[in-house]
Amino acid sequence: MDEQRSAVQWDWTPDIWEWTPERGRWSPEYGRPKDCVFLSLSTDTLRPRDAYDFWRETVFYDFEADTPTPLQRDGFQARAAALIAPRGDVYWYQSDPVSGRRRQNHCRREERGLVNLGLVLAGERCHEQDGDRALRSGPGELLFYDPAHPSRVAWGPHQGLHLSLDRDAVCQALGGDPPPPSELIQTLHHSSLFPFLHDQLRLLARHGATLDIKHQSLILDQIIDLALATLNTIGRRPEKERPALLFALARQLIHRHLGDPDLDASTLAQRLSCSRATLYRAFAAQDLSVAGYLREARLRRVRRLLRGAPAHQTIADIAARCGFVDSTSFSRLFRRRFGVRPRDLRQRHRLR
Repeated sequence: MDEQRSAVQWDWTPDIWEWTPERGRWSPEYGRPKDCVFLSLSTDTLRPRDAYDFWRETVFYDFEADTPTPLQRDGFQARAAALIAPRGDVYWYQSDPVSGRRRQNHCRREERGLVNLGLVLAGERCHEQDGDRALRSGPGELLFYDPAHPSRVAWGPHQGLHLSLDRDAVCQALGGDPPPPSELIQTLHHSSLFPFLHDQLRLLARHGATLDIKHQSLILDQIIDLALATLNTIGRRPEKERPALLFALARQLIHRHLGDPDLDASTLAQRLSCSRATLYRAFAAQDLSVAGYLREARLRRVRRLLRGAPAHQTIADIAARCGFVDSTSFSRLFRRRFGVRPRDLRQRHRLR
């Protein structure tokens, strides 16, 4: 047991994420972490006869792993590291050969709502989703894996990296469910953003592990945005659905950059490659205004932070973290919205 514990390392506290590997496999009631966290796994500390079973049960558990060969039983080695964030994950991994089948019962158990887009760094990956042709991906080639469908995978000795993206965000970007992997990968190569995504994945694989968690989180957010934007360029959707997609993408940007005091409709429109008028129409379709949504999101975040911020953080500092640079106008807006002054709300929660 102690040997298996040392094979898994993590770096977060329960206030960041209630789930830890000691609780067993992740399940939906634990939700996602509040901030980016780091997790690593390795067979290095395990007895050779335990390594393959550990990897099968801990990493490869959503597949029915093939019966181990004598070499796998006596000398299997693998390691992986992951950044797990509110919007998605990234995994680096290196492994001896492993293979297995994902059956329909595994798909019914699928609970995370994620799809995987990645890059083979070394070795070869063979993957065949039911109803699609078999794919072989070598170094530098993309991989796409949708756990909602039965499939078979076979890795040789390999290294790889993949992003786990929120399924709803992917469907919004594509304008529907993901197509079969062979079709999606082929179409991605024709996207004007594909070279940028490919290069960013390579850079992440090469340098990501050397960054501190703050910069890893920043890079992960940017690559998730780039991946969704790339998928959006190949998506086809009716004209009437585009405002809803634009609103969803704008909302993601707003919540990710609330601390930027210069964030406004012009900045959002520029980042989303649309006109301000188009952006205004997308919000109007939801009976909202850009400025009103931005103000409400900032005020709600300040209220949440006030309830748990340490005593040494001033209200002005907390407000500035949420994009309010004028403390007087902030206090007026806060009281008008919530019916209480910021300092009174903070005092109320300190006394509890």
